[in-house]
Amino acid sequence: MIKVEIFSEDLADIKLVNEYWGQDEDGKFIVKTSNLLPFKDIKTLPKLLDYILSISKAWNDKYSCPSCGEPFLCTSRTDSQSSFKHHRDCKECEIRKKDALLQRKQKEQLLLQQRIATRIEHNAKIRYDYSKIPVHIKLLLIGLSKALTSSSISNGFKVDECTELAPTGKEIFAIIKKLIAEGVIIDSPSKANSNAYVLNDDKSLSYYYYYVTYVFVPDKAGTPISDTIRLLRQRRITPCDKIYQVWLDIATSDCMAYFEMQNSHHGLEIHEDDYQKINNLIRTSLEKYSMSEVWSIIWRIVRDAAALSTRSYYNKDKASKTLLGKLQRLLDLILKNEASTMPWNRSQGSSVSILSQFFYELFEIDEYTPAEQVKLIFSKKDQIEDFSETHSKSMYILQQAVEYNIEKDVLNSFADLIRKGETIDATLDFIMHNYSLG
Repeated sequence: MIKVEIFSEDLADIKLVNEYWGQDEDGKFIVKTSNLLPFKDIKTLPKLLDYILSISKAWNDKYSCPSCGEPFLCTSRTDSQSSFKHHRDCKECEIRKKDALLQRKQKEQLLLQQRIATRIEHNAKIRYDYSKIPVHIKLLLIGLSKALTSSSISNGFKVDECTELAPTGKEIFAIIKKLIAEGVIIDSPSKANSNAYVLNDDKSLSYYYYYVTYVFVPDKAGTPISDTIRLLRQRRITPCDKIYQVWLDIATSDCMAYFEMQNSHHGLEIHEDDYQKINNLIRTSLEKYSMSEVWSIIWRIVRDAAALSTRSYYNKDKASKTLLGKLQRLLDLILKNEASTMPWNRSQGSSVSILSQFFYELFEIDEYTPAEQVKLIFSKKDQIEDFSETHSKSMYILQQAVEYNIEKDVLNSFADLIRKGETIDATLDFIMHNYSLG
């Protein structure tokens, strides 16, 4: 039932309020609102309601605020019957909660800025010894530098700036994570957008890989990063198993990109539960067949699945679920010599990634190179590279000295510092800095 409290002592006002809110035993309003007009100088219902609300308050004790328990004030007859109010807070509680939420967000934003400031200070101190960089990381780092402009190398970059680095976004993401784990690239909060960083539930700082800005970690020797990368490019990359694993990653990514392209032609899609299993099968098959042969295998199973999807008792989704099984069965048949592979050309519109090009530049490996030949190229065990960092740096200094016609001064400085007991690396670093050769 509706209860009222009247602020006016005017008998006409009291009667008006009681007649407006008065209900029978069934909860129906007794007097029609139209019969309450005119009242004094009021002739319209909206003005009448405004007047009633100004001299009284009414509430339905059936509905109360779930937070504070206070009954909801009724603003009209219709409003008094609205059951939806039972599930929301009163205005006072809404305002109080909004204020509390705003204060909490302000505190979190302040804490976020403090965490970011701490990270900026921490990251500014990080250095990396590029003379000891693992060979497979060096290859990835050089590949990344090829995908970026000189400005991005010096000032920072986002993931979407290196879309040509590898065949798929998944592989680019994996490469970025490897380089972060090794410590050769790092996030730069001062260069990132405001939405790149967030607080975790435990109030620690986290960031979105695709929104953050990355920078190359400065060289421990003090060499500018552009010169460090130039020195790395001058060093020979020796074939080894770690490089072979990188090639398998890139080749697998290239084949998966082809897989997805063929699927899109027929409205098919690899199911999420099957993706990693198919990826692993493709990677394993690349140890036996060339990329072009694997493409032909993919083309055949997608063609078969597409044909299946047109049958009356099948559809695209059911056909997509057969891709994993078809791939496994065809690979088994090929292994038993009951089916064959054939070289396949790269599809039109499928570009060669920067790392794929880099492998061709270094080892003359492409999509047609037989798997056994690729294995042979990388059959050497991990070893120290033929050209050390010291050798590469000294060659670079001599080239620059000759170019600027200061080779005599440079050689004299080198000899003098060695006589004083400086190490070769320290001497080379001093010369690069002193003669501005870096």
